[in-house]
Amino acid sequence: MMHLGIRRRRPPVAMVAAVALLLAAPASAVAEDGPERTIRVVGTATVEATPDRARVNVVVETRGKTARAAAGDNAELADEVIEAVKSVLGKVGKVRTSGYDVRAEYEYRKDATGNRRHLVGFVARNSVIATTPKIETVGDLVDAAVEAGAGEVQGLSFYLNDPEAARRQALLEAGRKARAEAATVAESLSVELGELLEASTASHTPSPRPPMPHARMMATAADAKATPIEPGTVDLQVSVHAVFAIR
Repeated sequence: MMHLGIRRRRPPVAMVAAVALLLAAPASAVAEDGPERTIRVVGTATVEATPDRARVNVVVETRGKTARAAAGDNAELADEVIEAVKSVLGKVGKVRTSGYDVRAEYEYRKDATGNRRHLVGFVARNSVIATTPKIETVGDLVDAAVEAGAGEVQGLSFYLNDPEAARRQALLEAGRKARAEAATVAESLSVELGELLEASTASHTPSPRPPMPHARMMATAADAKATPIEPGTVDLQVSVHAVFAIR
């Protein structure tokens, strides 16, 4: 009678140890490797500030049969406008030239061969920008420039010379709104708000208010009334983007 012996192989020691370690591992170890639970919020605040600077852009335009004639007349008239502007600004304001050009001017006339371009003369334009901290003198500034010969008021804007204080105030308000929103969301979802993980900011730096509509202004006896100017306010907007952990 034959007896067949069957020998069972024992698993390697290393495999046994690995299985033991896996079974002994806490359940939380798997959760730690999973995605972090967070809430992302944005808080936005807008601060209104009173502008402390004004910028006025006026244009002196002259015409002549030749480029030299147009440029010469423009130089004389521009000097008068600049002097008039400086008399209003005093020592606290600044004046600078922002642009200058001389160009040919044409018109189309119909003849036997059709519409043809004919040179009618030259146009010289000198753009002058004046800035002042005396907001209350802007109306006088515009009137002085126009009466001296400026044919256009091309832009009028108000702005903050140093917006940093207003920006800090907006940041505080935006940060508080971001945290309050995160707390509200956490409460609505029945979770606990954890620590702040990430934060960033975005600011809209106050820029000069949009220019006035392009307009030609003529100084006549009927225009004796002073130009009324209302500066209004400058808006500074800041956003705080925040990421909070939740438990």
